[in-house]
Amino acid sequence: MAAPTGIFNALDNGMSPDNTPGTNTTNLKALVSSLLNPTGPTNGTGGTIEFPMIGSAGSPGTYKFNDTITIGPNPASIIFRGTTAGSGTNPGPPANPTPVPVLQQTVAKDLFVIDNNPGGSADISGILFEDLSIQFSEGLTAGAAVHVTGGSNCVRLHRVTLIDCPVGYLLDWSLSCSMIDSQIYNSSNPGTPLILGESGGLQSAIETFIAGCTFLNAGGAAQNLGTAVQIYGCEHLRMINTRLEAYGQGIVIEAVAGTGNVRKLYFGNVSCFPYQSSASTTGAAVLIKVRGGNNISQVVFAECELSAPDSGTAYTGPGISLDAGTNASDVLDQVRFVSCYSCSWQGAGMNIIGGTNIEILGGYYSCNNQSQSTSFSNSGIAITGPASGVRITGAACNNSVTIADNGEPQNKYQKYGIYVSNGAASVRINACDLTGNLTNSLVVDGSQAQGAPSDIFVGHTDCTGVSAAVDVILPVGSLEIFDCPGYNDQRPILNANNAPALGTPLSASTCSTPYFGPSAVTFSGSAALSVSVTGTIFTMSFGDFYLSRPTDPVGFGAQPSVFAWVGK
Repeated sequence: MAAPTGIFNALDNGMSPDNTPGTNTTNLKALVSSLLNPTGPTNGTGGTIEFPMIGSAGSPGTYKFNDTITIGPNPASIIFRGTTAGSGTNPGPPANPTPVPVLQQTVAKDLFVIDNNPGGSADISGILFEDLSIQFSEGLTAGAAVHVTGGSNCVRLHRVTLIDCPVGYLLDWSLSCSMIDSQIYNSSNPGTPLILGESGGLQSAIETFIAGCTFLNAGGAAQNLGTAVQIYGCEHLRMINTRLEAYGQGIVIEAVAGTGNVRKLYFGNVSCFPYQSSASTTGAAVLIKVRGGNNISQVVFAECELSAPDSGTAYTGPGISLDAGTNASDVLDQVRFVSCYSCSWQGAGMNIIGGTNIEILGGYYSCNNQSQSTSFSNSGIAITGPASGVRITGAACNNSVTIADNGEPQNKYQKYGIYVSNGAASVRINACDLTGNLTNSLVVDGSQAQGAPSDIFVGHTDCTGVSAAVDVILPVGSLEIFDCPGYNDQRPILNANNAPALGTPLSASTCSTPYFGPSAVTFSGSAALSVSVTGTIFTMSFGDFYLSRPTDPVGFGAQPSVFAWVGK
């Protein structure tokens, strides 16, 4: 029976917490179909379906279903809403009322599918789920609470709780969908709260908005499992003020063979705490991966907390992993982390394996390497692949986090502030805090398989409080370090006891202590002394000589001749 306002009460349309799943499913399908039918009670324009919190006999409002409710392809607006009232004919007092009515799926299938029918011309819009809960029965491992496989202009979850759903909100072909002030909770079933794009297909989620939500894995059968946010194909995602806690993985962005591309994602004030109880290589807060000739670009994380949960994690890898592989056709470009926090990981705070134009502005990458590994890559920030155009400005990659989550002093195992290796190029490190690391503030390592790092510029960075501020493993191309206390103020001084032999080129590799900062060279000696700078012999045998940056692309480490005295 339809109300004049287009509001339809589930109890008055054959559904009830007192009914079997089959009865509720049949009647809800019939009601949805009638609201989409041009000859139906609302002339095909849709309507509001209300689910009271209590049934006709006063039972709590858990409505059970055993099949998929498909909405489409007609362009109608349907609102699924929970209410605190009873039926229109017998409201009755609620007995131990639940906060909102529950729609429970009892089989391993999607419960709601919004399907635009790719072959059709109509477009679904205005689908809203509000003030209710969707729950899957214990032990189910397949099915989504809400699956949008063709819908636009606002399929929205508002003040909705999804409980033990194998997949919460699945948007594999969508436009302008959102999830606001909602919760996803997994305990008896492992699950993935949010999936954007199609695994193994080219469909994408476009213009998605997630705000004020909490995704929580409460352990039990779901412990260590599931990914909080899985992105395969996506354009224009905005996720803000959201908490992702204790899933096996945090945010995974994968553009791999058979999926769509990803671009223009923004994460603001997102807290992500993945959890693993046993040693694992899977468990990053953020994993961005490109393979198969795909691309990911324009991804921003701003003021996000990306750490293990309070109890820690046995996952041994980095908190943030950016992996573009080694193929030129795999593009990971324009990724920014602004004032983010990635501390107390077993591995590095961030590991950049590949990509271009990666920018880290401010933020904390401190007290990592809690596994006490001897690997160079277990640093605050590690660049371990041929990334190009990496800019790190104002970041704290030190051991200054002094209080652990339990309130006790934090063990400080981070050995290196920043590590650069494996063909990384055009790296700019400026105004960072690399103090207090156990071994080095900065390591530039040219000994790894993918070649020497090149064009590395480090300036205005604090390298104090370590036994050896900088460790350079040759060969390295074009490395310059300037205005860095703890390094430049400890520059080596050559004298007759440690200067290279007559006729030997003077460079970083021939100094008794290799040095990669600005050089001031002063000579005094016999009139017979002559000086050669980059192959040119000067007639003056004493005075000051300015050595500019060499133009040789091989750089300081293997330059054949930078400066030498050639006779006496």
